[in-house]
Amino acid sequence: MKPSGFLVTIDKLGRIVIPAPLRKTYQLEKFDNVELFNDENGILMRKYQPCCIFCGNAENLRTFKGNNICGDCIKEMSESK
Repeated sequence: MKPSGFLVTIDKLGRIVIPAPLRKTYQLEKFDNVELFNDENGILMRKYQPCCIFCGNAENLRTFKGNNICGDCIKEMSESK
């Protein structure tokens, strides 16, 4: 990871503010969801992008019983009957 040049402070409620230039760079808008991951060097954060539970594709998603499934996987399942 390369340094971003920003130093932020965790407030008394455990929150941090993501500086505006970083939000703009990563297209983070108010009320967007982000994912946090453990990394050997610290914490990795990225904008949440829903994807297919089977193949990981983020295109042409449909939701079935709370799960995202892409059109290709739906087609493959219907052909395997």
